[in-house]
Amino acid sequence: MLPIISAQQTRELDKYTIINEPIASIDLMERAALACSKWFMTKFDRSFPVYIFAGTGNNGGDAIAIARILHKHGYVVHLYVIFGKFSADNEINQQRFKLCCNAQLEYIYSTNEFPNFEPKAIIVDGIFGSGLSKPISGLYSDLIDLLNKADAIRVAIDIPSGLMDTDNPFLQNSDQILRNMCFMAHFTLAIETPFLSMLLPENFMFTGYWTALSIQLDQIFLQQLETPYFLLQETDIASKLKIRKKFDHKGTFGHLFLAAGRKGSLGAALLAAKAALKAGAGLVTAHVPSDAMPVFQTALPEAMIHLDLNDDIITDFSANINYTAVAIGPGIGLHIKTKMALVSFLQQNDKPLVIDADGLNLLAEIPEFFALLSENTILTPHPKEFDRLFGQHSNTMGRIKTQQEISKKLSIIIVLKGAHTSISDSFGNVFFNVTGNPSMAKGGSGDVLTGIIGAFLAKSYTALDSARLAVYLHGLAGDFALKKHSSESVLASDIIHGISAAFRYFNL
Repeated sequence: MLPIISAQQTRELDKYTIINEPIASIDLMERAALACSKWFMTKFDRSFPVYIFAGTGNNGGDAIAIARILHKHGYVVHLYVIFGKFSADNEINQQRFKLCCNAQLEYIYSTNEFPNFEPKAIIVDGIFGSGLSKPISGLYSDLIDLLNKADAIRVAIDIPSGLMDTDNPFLQNSDQILRNMCFMAHFTLAIETPFLSMLLPENFMFTGYWTALSIQLDQIFLQQLETPYFLLQETDIASKLKIRKKFDHKGTFGHLFLAAGRKGSLGAALLAAKAALKAGAGLVTAHVPSDAMPVFQTALPEAMIHLDLNDDIITDFSANINYTAVAIGPGIGLHIKTKMALVSFLQQNDKPLVIDADGLNLLAEIPEFFALLSENTILTPHPKEFDRLFGQHSNTMGRIKTQQEISKKLSIIIVLKGAHTSISDSFGNVFFNVTGNPSMAKGGSGDVLTGIIGAFLAKSYTALDSARLAVYLHGLAGDFALKKHSSESVLASDIIHGISAAFRYFNL
């Protein structure tokens, strides 16, 4: 897991690395500048004029070093440094720039020194970095306003100037944000690990697409820093996936009981069932309304069927079969009989359980539903479903805090779906996903995820591992689907086809 740490902890990490590697602070700054410059040179060719704006601190020092490196590699660089009390490393980089570069360094004292931008300009923000603790004002505000209005590609170093590391109280109401309060980057180059604020959808207008660049800060110390927030990494997934052994059989990989679908929504049940089988469940029994049998057996002969007594809806979630895990919710609707059946089932269930979609919406109508959830139950709401369950929230950070509180209080796993799906455990830790893409924002994608989670539960993975593995692989399957289709044309069934490629990626 990659810890997501605060700005203060980042400074502690820098200091520890400097002392214990050991490395001089100016050399560590050079390492960061080289990493950023390499990214820049792979992204943009020399035809783009580059305007770099540096503040007085170490973020400005990074920017000045980047200006020198890009100039040496043949880029047309215009460097502007806001005049003030400079940090020691900032001054050293100014001198290095003046000694080795023919390009002139311009100081900004007032708005009179603000430049005009050439066509195809790229603007690099190295004004504040993560050291800011209050809203931008004065000359800085005027400069940010100019940069945001420019017809240019904007790149932020470390973090966009004006954005804080976790949450910005003065930037909460996104439709009233002024253009001069925060640099609006198209790309952000985070150093070692992204800040929490970069993962929030409300801040996308500031961060754009971020990339975390490693500069070999001390990894042992990084892992020791206290934080409840983590980024899922490929190695975390690879270390948890189990390899099938020669004498394993279908019973080894569990039996998922999937209660899903109603008249008019059988597609949700089919998607979840097929995803569960593709994700490796040994057996899947779909509990569906009785009229669904012909369609279901024709569309998915690999799944078994358990029929409800009702033709159109589910009125009983129990079944006299030996299953190892349960998935409930896709397409079941909100009928009162279905709700009563869900309450009855939850009062008796002792199997690993994931609840999604209409299952969550039914829970929201049951005042005592907290008491019905057994430990390690997995809930998979999208933001609107989350608010129905736990109350209205004005922003994602508020939901994440509630997510942590509820997971700790009830000892359950909550999967809050989004571009960076967050998974909370019973200790209040939150794990953010990095796979997936906007093409997956289409009906049925959540049903596929439910099936994948159910498969891992059936295979006797822990609830937390089931959620983390399923979310990561679901997103990765969507990434493989996008390689075969356009961003507009990916269907939920395409994500199911991508599950095979996702497992092959891990040699499974």
